[in-house]
Amino acid sequence: MQPSLPPGSEKPYDVATTPASGPAVFGEKGRAVDEAIAKRRSEPASLVSLLVELYRLLGPLAPPAIDYVALRLRLPQEAIASLANAYKVADPNVSVPRLGLCINGPCAARGGAEVERILKEKGVPFEPLRCQGSCDLGPIACYHHGAPLAISAARARSLAKADPGDWEDLLAVEKPVHAFKTEPRAAFTNIFAKGSHQLATARRHGVYAPLEAAVREPPEKVLAAIEDAGLLGAGGFGEKTADRWRKARQASGSPRYLLIDAAEREPGSFKDRILLERDPHLVLSGAALAAYAVGATEAFLCLRLEYELAQERLRAAIEEAFRAGYLGERVAGSDSFSLRLDIRLVAPPYFAGEAGALVDALEGKPPRSAPAPVALFGQPTLVHNVETLARLPSIVGRGGAWWRSLGSGGGLLVCCLSGDLKRPGAYEVARGTPIRDLIDGLGGGPAQGKLVTGAQIGGSSGAYLPASLLDLPLDDAALAPHGAFVGIGSVMAFTEKTCVLDLARREAAFFARESTPGCPACRLLTGVAQKIDETGNLDELRASVEEIEVAARAGGCALSLRAVVPIASLLRHFSAAAADHAEGRCSCALKKKPR
Repeated sequence: MQPSLPPGSEKPYDVATTPASGPAVFGEKGRAVDEAIAKRRSEPASLVSLLVELYRLLGPLAPPAIDYVALRLRLPQEAIASLANAYKVADPNVSVPRLGLCINGPCAARGGAEVERILKEKGVPFEPLRCQGSCDLGPIACYHHGAPLAISAARARSLAKADPGDWEDLLAVEKPVHAFKTEPRAAFTNIFAKGSHQLATARRHGVYAPLEAAVREPPEKVLAAIEDAGLLGAGGFGEKTADRWRKARQASGSPRYLLIDAAEREPGSFKDRILLERDPHLVLSGAALAAYAVGATEAFLCLRLEYELAQERLRAAIEEAFRAGYLGERVAGSDSFSLRLDIRLVAPPYFAGEAGALVDALEGKPPRSAPAPVALFGQPTLVHNVETLARLPSIVGRGGAWWRSLGSGGGLLVCCLSGDLKRPGAYEVARGTPIRDLIDGLGGGPAQGKLVTGAQIGGSSGAYLPASLLDLPLDDAALAPHGAFVGIGSVMAFTEKTCVLDLARREAAFFARESTPGCPACRLLTGVAQKIDETGNLDELRASVEEIEVAARAGGCALSLRAVVPIASLLRHFSAAAADHAEGRCSCALKKKPR
Protein backbone atom coordinates (compact mmCIF):
# COMPACT_ATOMS: atom_id res chain seq x y z
CA MET A 1 0.00 0.00 0.00
CA GLN A 2 2.63 2.51 -1.04
CA PRO A 3 1.23 6.07 -0.82
CA SER A 4 1.86 7.01 -4.45
CA LEU A 5 1.47 3.70 -6.27
CA PRO A 6 -1.42 3.16 -8.69
CA PRO A 7 -4.17 0.61 -7.96
CA GLY A 8 -3.15 -3.04 -8.06
CA SER A 9 0.56 -2.49 -7.33
CA GLU A 10 0.50 -3.14 -3.58
CA LYS A 11 2.73 -5.80 -2.09
CA PRO A 12 0.97 -9.06 -1.11
CA TYR A 13 0.04 -9.52 2.53
CA ASP A 14 2.44 -11.93 4.25
CA VAL A 15 1.03 -13.25 7.51
CA ALA A 16 4.23 -15.12 8.35
CA THR A 17 6.36 -12.00 8.66
CA THR A 18 3.97 -9.86 10.74
CA PRO A 19 2.50 -10.19 14.24
CA ALA A 20 -0.56 -12.40 14.52
CA SER A 21 -2.69 -9.86 16.37
CA GLY A 22 -2.66 -6.27 17.50
CA PRO A 23 -0.45 -5.31 20.48
CA ALA A 24 -1.83 -5.26 23.98
CA VAL A 25 -2.18 -1.47 23.85
CA PHE A 26 -5.23 -1.96 21.59
CA GLY A 27 -6.93 -4.23 24.12
CA GLU A 28 -10.10 -5.88 22.87
CA LYS A 29 -9.87 -3.82 19.66
CA GLY A 30 -6.67 -5.54 18.53
CA ARG A 31 -8.44 -8.05 16.30
CA ALA A 32 -10.52 -5.29 14.67
CA VAL A 33 -7.31 -3.34 13.98
CA ASP A 34 -5.74 -6.37 12.28
CA GLU A 35 -8.86 -7.05 10.24
CA ALA A 36 -8.98 -3.45 9.02
CA ILE A 37 -5.32 -3.53 7.99
CA ALA A 38 -5.62 -6.92 6.26
CA LYS A 39 -8.68 -5.79 4.33
CA ARG A 40 -7.53 -2.33 3.29
CA ARG A 41 -3.99 -3.20 2.26
CA SER A 42 -5.32 -5.22 -0.69
CA GLU A 43 -7.61 -2.45 -1.94
CA PRO A 44 -6.52 0.39 -4.23
CA ALA A 45 -6.27 3.99 -3.01
CA SER A 46 -6.91 3.05 0.62
CA LEU A 47 -3.95 4.13 2.78
CA VAL A 48 -5.47 7.34 4.16
CA SER A 49 -8.85 5.60 4.37
CA LEU A 50 -7.25 2.97 6.61
CA LEU A 51 -5.79 5.61 8.93
CA VAL A 52 -9.16 7.35 9.15
CA GLU A 53 -10.87 4.03 9.88
CA LEU A 54 -8.38 3.28 12.67
CA TYR A 55 -8.94 6.78 14.06
CA ARG A 56 -12.66 6.01 14.23
CA LEU A 57 -11.90 2.71 15.96
CA LEU A 58 -9.20 3.83 18.40
CA GLY A 59 -9.50 7.59 18.66
CA PRO A 60 -6.47 9.80 17.86
CA LEU A 61 -3.61 7.54 16.81
CA ALA A 62 -0.80 7.41 19.36
CA PRO A 63 2.80 6.54 18.39
CA PRO A 64 2.38 2.79 19.18
CA ALA A 65 -0.56 2.58 16.78
CA ILE A 66 1.35 4.39 14.03
CA ASP A 67 4.37 2.14 14.57
CA TYR A 68 2.18 -0.95 14.34
CA VAL A 69 0.51 0.18 11.10
CA ALA A 70 3.90 0.94 9.55
CA LEU A 71 5.16 -2.51 10.55
CA ARG A 72 2.16 -4.31 9.10
CA LEU A 73 2.29 -2.35 5.85
CA ARG A 74 6.09 -2.47 5.57
CA LEU A 75 6.22 1.29 5.15
CA PRO A 76 8.51 3.80 6.91
CA GLN A 77 7.17 4.93 10.27
CA GLU A 78 7.91 8.53 9.26
CA ALA A 79 5.66 8.24 6.22
CA ILE A 80 2.70 6.93 8.24
CA ALA A 81 3.22 9.52 11.01
CA SER A 82 3.42 12.32 8.45
CA LEU A 83 0.15 11.29 6.83
CA ALA A 84 -1.62 10.81 10.16
CA ASN A 85 -0.56 14.30 11.27
CA ALA A 86 -1.47 15.88 7.93
CA TYR A 87 -5.01 14.49 8.13
CA LYS A 88 -5.30 15.26 11.85
CA VAL A 89 -5.93 11.69 13.00
CA ALA A 90 -2.83 11.48 15.23
CA ASP A 91 -2.30 12.55 18.82
CA PRO A 92 0.87 11.80 20.79
CA ASN A 93 -0.95 12.52 24.07
CA VAL A 94 -3.97 10.22 23.90
CA SER A 95 -5.53 10.00 27.35
CA VAL A 96 -8.77 8.80 28.96
CA PRO A 97 -12.10 9.06 27.09
CA ARG A 98 -13.08 12.67 26.59
CA LEU A 99 -16.16 14.74 26.00
CA GLY A 100 -16.15 16.57 22.68
CA LEU A 101 -18.31 19.57 21.83
CA CYS A 102 -18.98 21.06 18.41
CA ILE A 103 -17.97 24.71 18.65
CA ASN A 104 -19.05 25.89 15.20
CA GLY A 105 -21.68 28.50 14.35
CA PRO A 106 -24.77 26.33 13.61
CA CYS A 107 -24.51 24.48 16.93
CA ALA A 108 -23.60 27.63 18.84
CA ALA A 109 -26.65 29.49 17.48
CA ARG A 110 -28.98 26.69 18.64
CA GLY A 111 -27.81 26.60 22.24
CA GLY A 112 -24.25 25.35 21.88
CA ALA A 113 -22.77 28.61 23.09
CA GLU A 114 -24.83 28.29 26.28
CA VAL A 115 -23.70 24.68 26.70
CA GLU A 116 -20.09 25.74 26.25
CA ARG A 117 -20.51 28.51 28.81
CA ILE A 118 -22.01 26.12 31.37
CA LEU A 119 -19.27 23.53 30.90
CA LYS A 120 -16.59 26.21 31.37
CA GLU A 121 -18.28 27.64 34.46
CA LYS A 122 -18.71 24.18 36.00
CA GLY A 123 -15.15 23.19 35.24
CA VAL A 124 -16.09 20.29 32.96
CA PRO A 125 -13.22 19.62 30.51
CA PHE A 126 -14.21 19.16 26.89
CA GLU A 127 -12.47 18.92 23.53
CA PRO A 128 -13.51 21.44 20.83
CA LEU A 129 -14.70 19.48 17.79
CA ARG A 130 -14.88 20.12 14.08
CA CYS A 131 -18.38 20.15 12.59
CA GLN A 132 -19.88 16.66 12.82
CA GLY A 133 -22.27 17.11 9.89
CA SER A 134 -25.31 16.90 12.18
CA CYS A 135 -26.31 20.56 12.39
CA ASP A 136 -29.99 19.57 12.31
CA LEU A 137 -29.44 17.80 15.66
CA GLY A 138 -27.37 20.56 17.25
CA PRO A 139 -25.91 21.35 19.62
CA ILE A 140 -23.71 18.26 19.28
CA ALA A 141 -21.42 16.45 21.69
CA CYS A 142 -19.36 13.28 21.21
CA TYR A 143 -18.20 10.85 23.86
CA HIS A 144 -14.69 9.52 23.21
CA HIS A 145 -14.86 10.43 19.52
CA GLY A 146 -18.02 8.39 19.07
CA ALA A 147 -21.23 9.14 17.19
CA PRO A 148 -22.72 12.67 17.36
CA LEU A 149 -25.05 13.01 20.35
CA ALA A 150 -27.50 15.77 21.14
CA ILE A 151 -26.75 17.91 24.18
CA SER A 152 -28.61 20.75 25.86
CA ALA A 153 -28.01 23.23 28.66
CA ALA A 154 -29.87 20.94 31.08
CA ARG A 155 -27.75 17.96 30.07
CA ALA A 156 -24.59 20.03 30.40
CA ARG A 157 -25.53 20.78 34.01
CA SER A 158 -26.18 17.06 34.59
CA LEU A 159 -22.74 16.19 33.23
CA ALA A 160 -21.14 18.56 35.70
CA LYS A 161 -22.74 16.65 38.59
CA ALA A 162 -22.14 13.13 37.25
CA ASP A 163 -19.18 10.78 37.17
CA PRO A 164 -17.40 10.96 33.77
CA GLY A 165 -18.06 7.24 33.34
CA ASP A 166 -21.79 8.00 33.20
CA TRP A 167 -21.56 10.82 30.65
CA GLU A 168 -22.43 8.68 27.65
CA ASP A 169 -25.69 7.55 29.29
CA LEU A 170 -26.67 11.16 29.98
CA LEU A 171 -26.35 12.12 26.33
CA ALA A 172 -28.89 10.92 23.80
CA VAL A 173 -29.24 10.51 20.08
CA GLU A 174 -32.33 12.41 18.99
CA LYS A 175 -34.22 11.78 15.77
CA PRO A 176 -33.49 14.69 13.45
CA VAL A 177 -36.18 16.60 11.60
CA HIS A 178 -34.81 15.95 8.13
CA ALA A 179 -37.34 17.70 5.93
CA PHE A 180 -40.97 18.15 5.06
CA LYS A 181 -42.48 17.03 1.78
CA THR A 182 -41.88 20.00 -0.46
CA GLU A 183 -42.87 19.76 -4.12
CA PRO A 184 -41.47 19.25 -6.68
CA ARG A 185 -38.49 17.10 -5.70
CA ALA A 186 -35.53 15.57 -7.51
CA ALA A 187 -32.74 14.73 -5.04
CA PHE A 188 -35.26 14.12 -2.24
CA THR A 189 -37.83 12.38 -4.41
CA ASN A 190 -37.86 9.11 -2.43
CA ILE A 191 -36.45 9.85 1.04
CA PHE A 192 -39.90 9.75 2.66
CA ALA A 193 -40.71 6.26 1.39
CA LYS A 194 -40.63 3.38 3.87
CA GLY A 195 -37.37 1.47 3.47
CA SER A 196 -36.07 4.13 1.09
CA HIS A 197 -32.48 2.90 1.53
CA GLN A 198 -33.26 -0.59 0.26
CA LEU A 199 -33.07 -1.88 -3.32
CA ALA A 200 -36.65 -3.17 -3.36
CA THR A 201 -37.97 0.32 -2.60
CA ALA A 202 -35.57 1.90 -5.10
CA ARG A 203 -36.81 -0.42 -7.84
CA ARG A 204 -40.44 0.21 -6.92
CA HIS A 205 -39.85 3.95 -7.37
CA GLY A 206 -37.94 3.53 -10.63
CA VAL A 207 -34.60 4.79 -9.31
CA TYR A 208 -32.61 2.71 -11.80
CA ALA A 209 -35.03 3.03 -14.74
CA PRO A 210 -33.22 6.07 -16.27
CA LEU A 211 -29.93 4.15 -16.08
CA GLU A 212 -31.44 1.06 -17.72
CA ALA A 213 -32.71 3.21 -20.59
CA ALA A 214 -29.55 5.33 -20.87
CA VAL A 215 -27.09 2.45 -21.37
CA ARG A 216 -29.04 1.37 -24.44
CA GLU A 217 -28.35 4.74 -26.04
CA PRO A 218 -25.04 6.48 -26.86
CA PRO A 219 -23.43 8.29 -23.89
CA GLU A 220 -23.82 11.57 -25.78
CA LYS A 221 -27.59 11.37 -25.23
CA VAL A 222 -27.15 11.49 -21.46
CA LEU A 223 -24.77 14.43 -21.82
CA ALA A 224 -27.25 16.20 -24.09
CA ALA A 225 -30.02 15.89 -21.49
CA ILE A 226 -27.84 17.45 -18.80
CA GLU A 227 -26.71 20.16 -21.18
CA ASP A 228 -30.32 20.95 -22.08
CA ALA A 229 -31.17 21.22 -18.37
CA GLY A 230 -28.36 23.72 -17.73
CA LEU A 231 -27.67 21.86 -14.49
CA LEU A 232 -25.28 23.65 -12.13
CA GLY A 233 -23.01 21.82 -9.71
CA ALA A 234 -24.08 21.81 -6.06
CA GLY A 235 -20.65 22.59 -4.62
CA GLY A 236 -21.21 26.34 -4.48
CA PHE A 237 -19.12 27.38 -7.51
CA GLY A 238 -21.89 27.50 -10.14
CA GLU A 239 -20.07 25.56 -12.88
CA LYS A 240 -22.28 23.85 -15.45
CA THR A 241 -22.26 20.08 -15.09
CA ALA A 242 -22.29 19.48 -18.85
CA ASP A 243 -19.11 21.56 -19.27
CA ARG A 244 -17.30 19.41 -16.71
CA TRP A 245 -18.49 16.26 -18.42
CA ARG A 246 -17.22 17.38 -21.82
CA LYS A 247 -13.79 18.15 -20.39
CA ALA A 248 -13.65 14.69 -18.83
CA ARG A 249 -14.76 13.00 -22.06
CA GLN A 250 -12.20 14.87 -24.15
CA ALA A 251 -9.28 14.12 -21.81
CA SER A 252 -6.96 11.35 -22.96
CA GLY A 253 -5.91 8.41 -20.81
CA SER A 254 -7.41 5.44 -19.05
CA PRO A 255 -8.85 4.33 -16.79
CA ARG A 256 -11.11 7.29 -16.16
CA TYR A 257 -12.17 7.94 -12.58
CA LEU A 258 -15.28 9.32 -10.94
CA LEU A 259 -14.78 10.75 -7.44
CA ILE A 260 -17.87 11.36 -5.32
CA ASP A 261 -17.34 14.02 -2.67
CA ALA A 262 -19.28 13.13 0.47
CA ALA A 263 -16.83 14.75 2.90
CA GLU A 264 -19.10 17.74 3.71
CA ARG A 265 -16.42 19.66 5.60
CA GLU A 266 -18.18 23.01 5.90
CA PRO A 267 -20.26 23.76 9.02
CA GLY A 268 -23.93 24.17 8.13
CA SER A 269 -24.03 21.46 5.44
CA PHE A 270 -25.49 18.02 6.14
CA LYS A 271 -27.53 17.18 3.01
CA ASP A 272 -25.06 14.53 1.79
CA ARG A 273 -25.52 12.65 5.05
CA ILE A 274 -29.30 12.63 4.67
CA LEU A 275 -29.18 11.53 1.04
CA LEU A 276 -26.75 8.69 1.74
CA GLU A 277 -28.66 7.51 4.79
CA ARG A 278 -32.12 7.71 3.22
CA ASP A 279 -31.64 7.05 -0.51
CA PRO A 280 -28.18 5.65 -1.33
CA HIS A 281 -29.46 3.86 -4.45
CA LEU A 282 -30.47 7.20 -6.01
CA VAL A 283 -26.88 8.41 -5.59
CA LEU A 284 -25.52 5.16 -7.03
CA SER A 285 -27.84 5.45 -10.04
CA GLY A 286 -26.67 9.03 -10.59
CA ALA A 287 -23.04 7.95 -10.24
CA ALA A 288 -23.50 5.26 -12.89
CA LEU A 289 -25.16 7.78 -15.25
CA ALA A 290 -22.29 10.25 -14.81
CA ALA A 291 -19.68 7.52 -15.27
CA TYR A 292 -21.41 6.26 -18.42
CA ALA A 293 -21.56 9.77 -19.88
CA VAL A 294 -17.82 10.41 -19.44
CA GLY A 295 -16.50 6.86 -19.89
CA ALA A 296 -15.38 6.30 -16.30
CA THR A 297 -14.94 2.71 -15.14
CA GLU A 298 -13.65 3.26 -11.59
CA ALA A 299 -15.43 5.28 -8.89
CA PHE A 300 -14.56 6.15 -5.30
CA LEU A 301 -17.13 7.58 -2.91
CA CYS A 302 -15.15 9.66 -0.40
CA LEU A 303 -17.08 9.71 2.87
CA ARG A 304 -16.35 11.64 6.04
CA LEU A 305 -15.57 9.39 9.01
CA GLU A 306 -18.40 10.64 11.25
CA TYR A 307 -21.14 9.33 8.93
CA GLU A 308 -21.42 5.83 10.39
CA LEU A 309 -25.04 5.13 9.42
CA ALA A 310 -24.45 6.45 5.92
CA GLN A 311 -21.42 4.17 5.58
CA GLU A 312 -23.41 1.15 6.77
CA ARG A 313 -26.27 1.77 4.37
CA LEU A 314 -23.97 2.63 1.50
CA ARG A 315 -22.05 -0.61 1.83
CA ALA A 316 -25.30 -2.57 1.85
CA ALA A 317 -26.62 -0.61 -1.16
CA ILE A 318 -23.40 -1.17 -3.14
CA GLU A 319 -23.59 -4.91 -2.49
CA GLU A 320 -27.26 -4.93 -3.57
CA ALA A 321 -26.46 -2.94 -6.70
CA PHE A 322 -23.62 -5.30 -7.66
CA ARG A 323 -25.81 -8.37 -7.19
CA ALA A 324 -28.61 -6.77 -9.23
CA GLY A 325 -26.27 -5.79 -12.07
CA TYR A 326 -26.40 -2.00 -11.58
CA LEU A 327 -22.67 -1.98 -10.76
CA GLY A 328 -19.87 -4.25 -11.94
CA GLU A 329 -19.64 -5.78 -15.42
CA ARG A 330 -22.19 -4.93 -18.15
CA VAL A 331 -24.08 -2.43 -15.99
CA ALA A 332 -27.89 -2.68 -16.31
CA GLY A 333 -27.54 -5.14 -19.18
CA SER A 334 -25.35 -2.90 -21.33
CA ASP A 335 -23.04 -4.35 -23.96
CA SER A 336 -19.75 -3.04 -22.60
CA PHE A 337 -20.15 -0.48 -19.79
CA SER A 338 -18.64 -1.59 -16.47
CA LEU A 339 -18.22 0.35 -13.23
CA ARG A 340 -16.53 -0.55 -9.98
CA LEU A 341 -17.48 1.67 -7.03
CA ASP A 342 -15.83 1.63 -3.59
CA ILE A 343 -16.13 3.68 -0.40
CA ARG A 344 -13.09 5.47 1.03
CA LEU A 345 -13.11 7.27 4.38
CA VAL A 346 -11.48 10.68 4.26
CA ALA A 347 -10.66 13.54 6.63
CA PRO A 348 -9.18 16.24 4.40
CA PRO A 349 -8.65 19.75 5.75
CA TYR A 350 -10.90 22.48 4.40
CA PHE A 351 -8.09 24.50 2.82
CA ALA A 352 -7.27 21.81 0.28
CA GLY A 353 -10.55 22.21 -1.60
CA GLU A 354 -12.86 19.39 -2.61
CA ALA A 355 -11.22 17.94 -5.71
CA GLY A 356 -7.56 18.35 -4.82
CA ALA A 357 -8.06 17.07 -1.29
CA LEU A 358 -9.80 13.91 -2.46
CA VAL A 359 -7.09 13.12 -5.02
CA ASP A 360 -4.34 13.61 -2.45
CA ALA A 361 -6.11 11.42 0.10
CA LEU A 362 -6.69 8.61 -2.38
CA GLU A 363 -3.10 8.73 -3.56
CA GLY A 364 -1.86 8.56 0.04
CA LYS A 365 -0.24 11.99 -0.02
CA PRO A 366 -0.42 14.92 2.39
CA PRO A 367 -2.92 17.53 1.15
CA ARG A 368 -1.43 20.23 -1.03
CA SER A 369 -1.89 23.85 -0.05
CA ALA A 370 -2.06 25.08 -3.64
CA PRO A 371 -4.52 24.08 -6.38
CA ALA A 372 -3.29 21.33 -8.68
CA PRO A 373 -4.69 19.48 -11.70
CA VAL A 374 -7.35 17.00 -10.63
CA ALA A 375 -6.11 13.72 -12.03
CA LEU A 376 -6.18 10.63 -9.82
CA PHE A 377 -3.02 8.61 -10.54
CA GLY A 378 -2.46 10.96 -13.49
CA GLN A 379 -5.63 9.86 -15.30
CA PRO A 380 -8.79 11.78 -16.35
CA THR A 381 -10.91 12.37 -13.26
CA LEU A 382 -14.40 13.78 -12.74
CA VAL A 383 -15.41 14.96 -9.25
CA HIS A 384 -19.06 15.33 -8.30
CA ASN A 385 -21.06 16.35 -5.25
CA VAL A 386 -23.59 13.86 -3.83
CA GLU A 387 -26.51 16.25 -4.38
CA THR A 388 -25.66 16.69 -8.06
CA LEU A 389 -25.58 12.92 -8.63
CA ALA A 390 -28.90 12.49 -6.83
CA ARG A 391 -30.52 14.87 -9.32
CA LEU A 392 -29.35 13.05 -12.45
CA PRO A 393 -31.90 10.19 -12.56
CA SER A 394 -34.84 12.63 -12.48
CA ILE A 395 -33.32 14.91 -15.13
CA VAL A 396 -32.31 12.09 -17.46
CA GLY A 397 -35.70 10.45 -16.97
CA ARG A 398 -37.86 13.58 -17.34
CA GLY A 399 -35.72 15.73 -19.62
CA GLY A 400 -33.90 19.02 -19.45
CA ALA A 401 -37.01 21.13 -20.11
CA TRP A 402 -38.63 19.78 -16.95
CA TRP A 403 -35.63 20.85 -14.86
CA ARG A 404 -35.47 24.31 -16.42
CA SER A 405 -39.14 24.89 -15.61
CA LEU A 406 -38.41 24.66 -11.87
CA GLY A 407 -37.37 27.74 -9.92
CA SER A 408 -36.59 31.26 -11.08
CA GLY A 409 -32.87 30.52 -11.27
CA GLY A 410 -33.29 27.17 -12.97
CA GLY A 411 -34.07 24.00 -11.05
CA LEU A 412 -34.05 23.04 -7.39
CA LEU A 413 -31.53 23.06 -4.58
CA VAL A 414 -31.32 21.38 -1.21
CA CYS A 415 -31.21 24.05 1.47
CA CYS A 416 -29.78 23.11 4.87
CA LEU A 417 -31.60 25.11 7.54
CA SER A 418 -29.79 25.32 10.87
CA GLY A 419 -29.53 27.57 13.87
CA ASP A 420 -32.17 28.66 16.36
CA LEU A 421 -35.25 27.28 14.58
CA LYS A 422 -38.04 24.89 15.53
CA ARG A 423 -37.53 22.65 12.50
CA PRO A 424 -33.90 22.69 11.35
CA GLY A 425 -33.29 20.26 8.51
CA ALA A 426 -32.63 19.87 4.81
CA TYR A 427 -35.34 20.99 2.39
CA GLU A 428 -35.47 20.75 -1.38
CA VAL A 429 -36.79 24.04 -2.74
CA ALA A 430 -36.86 26.03 -5.96
CA ARG A 431 -34.00 28.42 -6.57
CA GLY A 432 -35.23 31.93 -5.84
CA THR A 433 -37.32 30.96 -2.81
CA PRO A 434 -37.40 33.92 -0.36
CA ILE A 435 -35.14 33.36 2.63
CA ARG A 436 -37.91 34.32 5.04
CA ASP A 437 -40.15 31.59 3.60
CA LEU A 438 -37.42 29.09 4.41
CA ILE A 439 -36.92 30.34 7.96
CA ASP A 440 -40.51 31.06 9.02
CA GLY A 441 -42.28 28.55 6.79
CA LEU A 442 -40.24 25.37 6.44
CA GLY A 443 -38.08 26.06 9.49
CA GLY A 444 -41.06 26.94 11.70
CA GLY A 445 -39.56 30.21 12.85
CA PRO A 446 -37.39 30.77 15.93
CA ALA A 447 -37.56 28.42 18.88
CA GLN A 448 -39.39 29.37 22.06
CA GLY A 449 -40.86 32.60 20.77
CA LYS A 450 -37.56 34.34 20.10
CA LEU A 451 -37.00 36.91 17.37
CA VAL A 452 -34.85 36.14 14.33
CA THR A 453 -32.36 38.98 13.98
CA GLY A 454 -30.42 37.66 11.00
CA ALA A 455 -29.07 34.69 9.07
CA GLN A 456 -25.83 33.53 7.53
CA ILE A 457 -26.33 32.58 3.88
CA GLY A 458 -24.23 30.13 1.89
CA GLY A 459 -22.08 28.39 4.50
CA SER A 460 -19.24 29.33 6.84
CA SER A 461 -17.79 31.72 4.27
CA GLY A 462 -21.21 33.30 3.66
CA ALA A 463 -22.41 36.73 4.67
CA TYR A 464 -24.55 37.59 7.69
CA LEU A 465 -27.73 39.37 6.62
CA PRO A 466 -29.98 41.32 9.03
CA ALA A 467 -33.67 40.52 9.42
CA SER A 468 -34.55 43.46 7.15
CA LEU A 469 -32.96 41.65 4.18
CA LEU A 470 -34.46 38.20 4.71
CA ASP A 471 -37.18 38.79 2.11
CA LEU A 472 -34.48 38.47 -0.56
CA PRO A 473 -34.70 35.37 -2.77
CA LEU A 474 -32.10 32.62 -2.53
CA ASP A 475 -30.53 33.71 -5.80
CA ASP A 476 -27.00 34.97 -6.50
CA ALA A 477 -28.13 37.94 -8.59
CA ALA A 478 -30.34 39.24 -5.76
CA LEU A 479 -27.87 38.49 -2.96
CA ALA A 480 -24.68 39.80 -4.61
CA PRO A 481 -25.38 43.54 -3.99
CA HIS A 482 -25.48 42.76 -0.28
CA GLY A 483 -22.24 40.79 -0.27
CA ALA A 484 -23.94 37.39 -0.07
CA PHE A 485 -24.23 34.33 -2.33
CA VAL A 486 -26.11 31.02 -2.43
CA GLY A 487 -22.91 28.98 -2.01
CA ILE A 488 -23.62 25.49 -0.69
CA GLY A 489 -27.26 26.43 -0.12
CA SER A 490 -27.20 26.61 3.68
CA VAL A 491 -29.11 29.12 5.82
CA MET A 492 -28.23 29.51 9.50
CA ALA A 493 -30.71 31.65 11.45
CA PHE A 494 -29.88 33.36 14.71
CA THR A 495 -31.93 35.29 17.26
CA GLU A 496 -31.45 38.11 19.74
CA LYS A 497 -30.14 35.47 22.18
CA THR A 498 -27.09 34.90 19.97
CA CYS A 499 -24.13 37.27 19.71
CA VAL A 500 -23.32 37.67 16.03
CA LEU A 501 -19.74 38.64 16.89
CA ASP A 502 -19.37 35.35 18.73
CA LEU A 503 -20.54 33.60 15.56
CA ALA A 504 -18.02 35.57 13.51
CA ARG A 505 -15.28 34.67 15.99
CA ARG A 506 -16.14 30.99 15.59
CA GLU A 507 -16.05 31.27 11.80
CA ALA A 508 -12.68 33.05 11.93
CA ALA A 509 -11.35 30.36 14.29
CA PHE A 510 -12.66 27.64 11.94
CA PHE A 511 -10.77 29.12 9.00
CA ALA A 512 -7.68 29.67 11.15
CA ARG A 513 -7.71 25.96 12.15
CA GLU A 514 -8.22 24.89 8.55
CA SER A 515 -5.81 27.44 7.11
CA THR A 516 -3.19 26.87 4.45
CA PRO A 517 0.20 26.05 6.04
CA GLY A 518 2.72 28.82 5.60
CA CYS A 519 0.25 31.29 4.06
CA PRO A 520 0.77 34.87 5.41
CA ALA A 521 -2.90 35.75 4.89
CA CYS A 522 -4.08 32.64 6.73
CA ARG A 523 -1.80 33.37 9.69
CA LEU A 524 -3.62 36.67 10.13
CA LEU A 525 -6.95 34.86 10.64
CA THR A 526 -5.91 33.68 14.10
CA GLY A 527 -5.33 37.27 15.15
CA VAL A 528 -8.78 38.27 13.90
CA ALA A 529 -10.46 35.58 16.01
CA GLN A 530 -8.58 36.80 19.08
CA LYS A 531 -9.40 40.41 18.29
CA ILE A 532 -13.13 39.70 18.06
CA ASP A 533 -12.98 37.77 21.33
CA GLU A 534 -11.10 40.47 23.19
CA THR A 535 -12.53 43.75 21.97
CA GLY A 536 -15.06 43.70 19.17
CA ASN A 537 -13.67 47.06 18.07
CA LEU A 538 -15.04 47.77 14.58
CA ASP A 539 -12.15 49.94 13.45
CA GLU A 540 -9.62 47.27 14.40
CA LEU A 541 -11.66 44.57 12.68
CA ARG A 542 -12.01 46.67 9.53
CA ALA A 543 -8.25 47.21 9.41
CA SER A 544 -7.67 43.47 9.90
CA VAL A 545 -10.05 42.57 7.06
CA GLU A 546 -8.25 44.97 4.72
CA GLU A 547 -4.85 43.58 5.75
CA ILE A 548 -5.98 40.00 5.09
CA GLU A 549 -7.50 40.90 1.73
CA VAL A 550 -4.26 42.55 0.59
CA ALA A 551 -2.16 39.57 1.74
CA ALA A 552 -4.59 37.06 0.22
CA ARG A 553 -4.58 38.75 -3.20
CA ALA A 554 -0.80 39.01 -3.17
CA GLY A 555 -0.44 35.33 -2.29
CA GLY A 556 -3.38 34.03 -4.31
CA CYS A 557 -5.10 32.55 -1.24
CA ALA A 558 -8.78 32.02 -2.03
CA LEU A 559 -9.51 30.62 1.43
CA SER A 560 -8.55 33.85 3.22
CA LEU A 561 -10.67 35.92 0.84
CA ARG A 562 -13.67 33.70 1.64
CA ALA A 563 -12.89 33.73 5.36
CA VAL A 564 -13.29 37.51 5.69
CA VAL A 565 -16.72 37.62 4.00
CA PRO A 566 -18.64 37.00 7.28
CA ILE A 567 -16.60 39.65 9.12
CA ALA A 568 -17.09 42.18 6.30
CA SER A 569 -20.85 41.61 6.42
CA LEU A 570 -20.82 42.03 10.19
CA LEU A 571 -19.12 45.42 9.80
CA ARG A 572 -21.72 46.35 7.21
CA HIS A 573 -24.91 45.27 8.97
CA PHE A 574 -24.32 44.66 12.72
CA SER A 575 -22.44 47.60 14.22
CA ALA A 576 -24.85 47.79 17.18
CA ALA A 577 -24.19 44.14 18.04
CA ALA A 578 -20.46 44.89 17.96
CA ALA A 579 -20.93 47.62 20.54
CA ASP A 580 -22.87 45.26 22.83
CA HIS A 581 -20.12 42.69 22.50
CA ALA A 582 -17.34 45.19 23.22
CA GLU A 583 -19.12 46.36 26.39
CA GLY A 584 -19.92 42.87 27.69
CA ARG A 585 -23.70 43.12 27.21
CA CYS A 586 -23.98 40.21 24.76
CA SER A 587 -25.03 36.62 25.38
CA CYS A 588 -21.54 35.15 24.94
CA ALA A 589 -20.15 36.82 28.08
CA LEU A 590 -19.48 34.39 30.95
CA LYS A 591 -21.98 34.87 33.75
CA LYS A 592 -19.72 33.40 36.44
CA LYS A 593 -16.01 32.99 36.94
CA PRO A 594 -14.87 29.65 35.45
CA ARG A 595 -13.69 26.99 37.88
